[in-house]
Amino acid sequence: MDEKNNSVEQTQATENNVDKVTEVSNETESKAESKAFTEDQVEAIVQRRLDRYKKTVSSKLDGLDLEEAKKLLEEKKQKEQELALQRGEFDKVLKETVSKKDSRISALESELQKIRIDET
Repeated sequence: MDEKNNSVEQTQATENNVDKVTEVSNETESKAESKAFTEDQVEAIVQRRLDRYKKTVSSKLDGLDLEEAKKLLEEKKQKEQELALQRGEFDKVLKETVSKKDSRISALESELQKIRIDET
């Protein structure tokens, strides 16, 4: 008789555990459903974050023009190369030019590989 009572009690305990797991599962699903966003909501969130990022970047730049800054940097590099050539540092200038060329070639090769792989 004890064995039957034990097995009945175990069955009831198992059923209670299953019910509890089902309740937790249902709660988790309802929480997940409540966190689902529509496409418009996601776009609005992304837009707000983008606006905040633009504000921080523009405050850091404080009115500087990026194109002008790029031109100034390029002019500075050219002047440094001219000075190095005048001082007779041909090897240094040659190494810098070759390294720039090699990095550009490797960038183009990787881009070409990505295009080939993605399109096939």
